[in-house]
Amino acid sequence: MPMMKLIAFLYVRLREVVSGIHGGQTLSEYALIFVCIAIALVGGYQLMGSNVSTTVSGVASQVSNA
Repeated sequence: MPMMKLIAFLYVRLREVVSGIHGGQTLSEYALIFVCIAIALVGGYQLMGSNVSTTVSGVASQVSNA
């Protein structure tokens, strides 16, 4: 009988895969999403960090000269 249970289990899993039914995101998928967001945030900060610093310095110098 264990062989019948295995065949039934595999049949049900195959039906789920073919029909697109799955239980949701796993922990590894959440970790991948988190890493992608972290990389985007760090990259954005590095790209905009120097521009923001330059802009603030320029505004500060204009205010001090006025």
